[in-house]
Amino acid sequence: MSLDKAVAEFVHDGDMLALSNFLHCNPYAIIHEIIRQKVKNLTVVMCSAIEEIDLLLSGDCVSKIITSYYHRAGGRRYKRELDRALFEKKIEYEDYSNFTMCSMFMAGALGYEFLPVLKSVKESDIYNKRTFCSENKMKTISGPFTGKETVVVPALNPDVAIVHVQRADKYGNAQLWGSEGTIKWTALSGKNIIVTCEEIVDHEKIKRSPFLTVIPSFRTS
Repeated sequence: MSLDKAVAEFVHDGDMLALSNFLHCNPYAIIHEIIRQKVKNLTVVMCSAIEEIDLLLSGDCVSKIITSYYHRAGGRRYKRELDRALFEKKIEYEDYSNFTMCSMFMAGALGYEFLPVLKSVKESDIYNKRTFCSENKMKTISGPFTGKETVVVPALNPDVAIVHVQRADKYGNAQLWGSEGTIKWTALSGKNIIVTCEEIVDHEKIKRSPFLTVIPSFRTS
């Protein structure tokens, strides 16, 4: 499927969009296509970002962001699209840690309603400062076994998750090597998964290294 058809079919105005790659192997081609198709009001969710969100902000595609880390290159005087959007109050931004973000994606991928995280997060502004997620950002419950106070985060199931990999076959089995980070859990949490790749290879090549497969064909949209 071509990029323009994939975006037209699976990425719509108002969607929650997960960008699955973790600081490398980023899906720039399909991000450019989303901008070309003028998709609006996206809620972008991802663990850690470099320029991906800047590009979507420059195309006026984003209204909300949920993330844990945003690389701000260029020093204090360099103003990125994110800086401008926040200062001008054009977007809403919710801040998590990498662990709590990954826990939400993992819960969504595994079909859980929530997952527990470390109680120490309560001592940080990640827990205490909230924007559009409000009381649903994190909650505290009594542990079912000991009754101890337990912090939980909700499952995330984005409308569509995009993941870029080194190779895939025609069936949609996607293989990635190198630093995996949170890529697998982020992608698998999506209701729909778009895989982009550097090359499409024969299925037999995929079968020779099944341990590299991060997205199986039955999950690829």
